[in-house]
Amino acid sequence: MRLLRDPTIEKAGVSTVQDEFFLQQQFDVACQAVVDVAVLALKLGFGTNAGTRRLAAGILSVFIEKDKTITVSRWNSWPLSAKQVSYAAADAVIARRLAQEMYSRLGIASAKDLEVLSTPDLGPKAGGAAAKSKGNGKGGARKNGQETPKK
Repeated sequence: MRLLRDPTIEKAGVSTVQDEFFLQQQFDVACQAVVDVAVLALKLGFGTNAGTRRLAAGILSVFIEKDKTITVSRWNSWPLSAKQVSYAAADAVIARRLAQEMYSRLGIASAKDLEVLSTPDLGPKAGGAAAKSKGNGKGGARKNGQETPKK
């Protein structure tokens, strides 16, 4: 859990707000330095329906198969199955590779350069996360707690 809380280590995922919300609610973990690759995809013109498979194919020329028996399995059950752990690890690797390639295409070093790091407003348990929020999962970004328009 230290990794998720560490603001010095950037984590990447596609449409991360629900995952961050779940971790906050179930485990009281306020994730820090999470870049939502879907927000970067918007900046590159991929639109709002850009999921991991589409982005991996379009950006990395990597074609991934998503087994529905795993993607719709019970992710809130513990412990996760070996297939779930393997799926999650592969998903994380692809998301990180996507973020790195997107940074290159956008001519930036990290998400900090675009202020798209996500820390969703998760309510009072989040310890003031709303004031620190950089992303909202809706394509816009937050700067100093204020919504900025989509570009």
